[in-house]
Amino acid sequence: MTRVKGQIVGSCWLLLTLNSEDYGHAFTLEEIQGIEDVFERYKEAYKGIILRSSGRRFFCSGGNLKKYRKMSRSEGIKTNRKIRNFIQEFDGLGLPTVAIVDGDCLGGGLELVSAFDHVIATPQSIFGFWQRRIGLTFGWGGGRRLLSRMTDKKLRSLSLAGSSIDARQAYDWGLVDEIAIRTVALDRAQQWLQSQKSYSQYPVEFLKSRDWKYEVKFFEKIWMNKDHQSLLKRFF
Repeated sequence: MTRVKGQIVGSCWLLLTLNSEDYGHAFTLEEIQGIEDVFERYKEAYKGIILRSSGRRFFCSGGNLKKYRKMSRSEGIKTNRKIRNFIQEFDGLGLPTVAIVDGDCLGGGLELVSAFDHVIATPQSIFGFWQRRIGLTFGWGGGRRLLSRMTDKKLRSLSLAGSSIDARQAYDWGLVDEIAIRTVALDRAQQWLQSQKSYSQYPVEFLKSRDWKYEVKFFEKIWMNKDHQSLLKRFF
């Protein structure tokens, strides 16, 4: 079974589909390998990335707990580090990214979603801050990324309670950027990517990194480059 499917949609967007519904679309090293294989297959033939899942029960149930139970402690930590490093690298890609959450998004699934620039949820989706329910906390770097979306107070409250919230609450609290019914979610994702395409791409790398100590340095790096000069002409 292909764990991750890939295709080009809308001529220049790479659509990744998690395809292991029997495992709740758990995010494992197999998913990472699947995504990397898709990246290699399409190389640089895309200008933005969309992630969704097949089926309707789960978007992503986090890590595969059945597999973790068979690992030693050191194997589990090593696996988690590889997943964390991959998601962090994905978060820093110099391309706009969209996640379409259609179904339950639990535990590590939230940490995966936190690495995307724009999150669309279907009305029936559920977001579960379940790490504490299994005696853990954030392990894939998601805590820091979620704080760029939610207040510290709200994240702390939800995490301590092991709470689940619906799509409307997730939208109200900043975890989700828009809500769309299943039949139009992919179109909305492409529309958002298209809106990004209309702007200069040079600032994307810095704006996604949020590494503010290099703010001035990066500004000066792109100041009066060809793209900047071309765009300035539109204002004069």
